[in-house]
Amino acid sequence: MSVNSTNRNQTLLVVEDNPDHQVLLRYVIQRSLANTTPIFTDSADQAMAYLNECVTNKVSPPKLILLDLYLPKAEFGWQFLRQVKQMPAQVRPPVVVLSISREEDDIAQAYQLGASSFISKPIGEAQWLTYFETIRRYWWETVVLPNQ
Repeated sequence: MSVNSTNRNQTLLVVEDNPDHQVLLRYVIQRSLANTTPIFTDSADQAMAYLNECVTNKVSPPKLILLDLYLPKAEFGWQFLRQVKQMPAQVRPPVVVLSISREEDDIAQAYQLGASSFISKPIGEAQWLTYFETIRRYWWETVVLPNQ
């Protein structure tokens, strides 16, 4: 019998520097991702510190990282992706870039640096909820990840 990960508490690391987007993300995570504890950081440095703490303390890493690319500059997001990619595979969570950008260069660079997905931020609450229902179905119910 397989364990359905939606029945276990999971953590989700959200790297977002916009306070308004943090409020919106808290709302859609609460509505769409049951049994998920979001960990919010507003910088790449804070997010890396959290991930390094997980490794040091032998705590399960987050199931997924949602990364706002522009923190406020894209270089901060690129550097974070480089650092995550260098982590040991068994503790390296997938990174979904969630950005206002729709620039082809940003999308290509994100994938080149190891992003698992690139999603352009939606407009409006209904679209956010739809996106997070899709994230839940894919990342929580479909994909099998190490240490899950």
